Amino acid sequence: MAWHLSGLDDLGDEFSASQGRGIVGPRTDFEVKLDFKAEKIGITNKMIQLEVSDTENILGIVQAETIKVSVEVYDVNLSINMPEGPDGSLEFGTINVLDNKKQVLSLQNKGLYDIEYR
Repeated sequence: MAWHLSGLDDLGDEFSASQGRGIVGPRTDFEVKLDFKAEKIGITNKMIQLEVSDTENILGIVQAETIKVSVEVYDVNLSINMPEGPDGSLEFGTINVLDNKKQVLSLQNKGLYDIEYR
């Protein structure tokens, strides 16, 4: 079968597809990758269409599926509070051998969504 993704140009420069058309042989799988590179904060909802035909296009488009492409770009808003040393590092001061000293580093998520750290 032959396939074609129509509407890729309407997605804008933030999106790129590994390819926009091709042929899939009998009993085989084929993967198309759609990459996204965020340029501005916000929600984008677009539609593309997968059109399927025979390889010689004798019958024309025999099946068409609409695919919704939806992305949301947001800014991670993290507040980091720590006792800073003179060069912006975490300063423990002078510590004797075998002594323990603790400093508190506080992370506060001020954004709309959960975030992770490691």
